[in-house]
Amino acid sequence: MLQPETTLLLGAYVIAIFDLLCASLFTGLCLNTIFEHLSWLSMFAVVFGIFWVSMIFVLFLGIYARNPRCLRAWILFSMGGILLEMCLLLYAVFRQSKFQIGLVRNGLFLVASLIVELIFLYTVCQFYKALARCKVCQRSLEIKGKPR
Repeated sequence: MLQPETTLLLGAYVIAIFDLLCASLFTGLCLNTIFEHLSWLSMFAVVFGIFWVSMIFVLFLGIYARNPRCLRAWILFSMGGILLEMCLLLYAVFRQSKFQIGLVRNGLFLVASLIVELIFLYTVCQFYKALARCKVCQRSLEIKGKPR
């Protein structure tokens, strides 16, 4: 049976891989949009996609090197994305004055993606907290003069 720390580590790697696939797909679709229709919005989307991919590499670095600063950067980025997605969902709901089936379908898709993103964020936060506990233990051993 796996220890909780090992399970969190594997979960964090799976989340990073899945997030990298999503970010790569998003960036690829945005690049395709630039070739079809060049606009400031499509250029912004590509730049955001590249930034998203770079933040995932920061997450990989944080997991591999057990660096809490890198994990914290990804957690803050992810929280900002969740807040933005919630605002966009509320904007879409309050903007419409009549019922539309497409809005309901897209809204349900956005809510489902929010739930998945929150589960991912929770898992990485738990890994971050477990890592912080280990850092505290290592610091107390260093203070007492014992080697790691």
